[in-house]
Amino acid sequence: MLNYLKYEDDCQKLPIGYKPNQVATRCSRFEFVSPTYSKEVIYSTNEFGLRNNYNKAEKLIAFAGCSMTFGTGISDNETYPYLVAEKLGKSWSFLNLGFPGSGPDVQMANITWAIDNFQIDKLCWYMSDPHRQVVSPETGVIDFYLPGGFEAFAGNTGLGKKFAKVQTLLEDTWWFKTMWSIRTVFSLCKAKNIEVFMSCWQDDIDEDLMSLKQEYGVKELGKLPGLDRARDNTHDGPISNEAFANIIYKNIRKK
Repeated sequence: MLNYLKYEDDCQKLPIGYKPNQVATRCSRFEFVSPTYSKEVIYSTNEFGLRNNYNKAEKLIAFAGCSMTFGTGISDNETYPYLVAEKLGKSWSFLNLGFPGSGPDVQMANITWAIDNFQIDKLCWYMSDPHRQVVSPETGVIDFYLPGGFEAFAGNTGLGKKFAKVQTLLEDTWWFKTMWSIRTVFSLCKAKNIEVFMSCWQDDIDEDLMSLKQEYGVKELGKLPGLDRARDNTHDGPISNEAFANIIYKNIRKK
């Protein structure tokens, strides 16, 4: 099974993700098998704890996001990051920075980690709901919490309820902070000459980001179409990922 990293692990050298060099046939013990996708799913991590293989090539494209980028419920070679890189050709390698359940905070941490450690030419960021935020309780395990969704996290119902209440009261504050953090990432990418393609799968958030994206020359990534289901019967399946890969490839090639 793939395991979450703990803060006491070597997190200065690794992104927020899974432990390196693992192979698993399922990502969660709570797996429901879709009747339309019953074949075995193979998850593999490379030496950085990221999904899919990273191979040195002339150019590098990075993909950031949550479970839809990671590819929960589908095999390594069915994820849209893998498919986009394949369409770009042998001169391109890719990094799949996707981490299931994450929000913009974790995704930005992984993006900055990647920028610090690799020469990235293009970044494709399929940002998730900013309500999702990382919480580190006393156990030191990274947990993700969506206010109004789960009643508790890390086995601590009281802490979970308090977190939800505080975040609800401060919604405008955390969104303002998120926007400024995104601005910082865009600025860093501009300074590094990284071409950025970005969309949020939540339409109203995508609209809020429009002027900021225009300011920094960030291009539209597109949206993952819900054409089929993955093995877990929750996430988008291989047909959807193939269609998204085609959309992204078209946007990348657009002059």
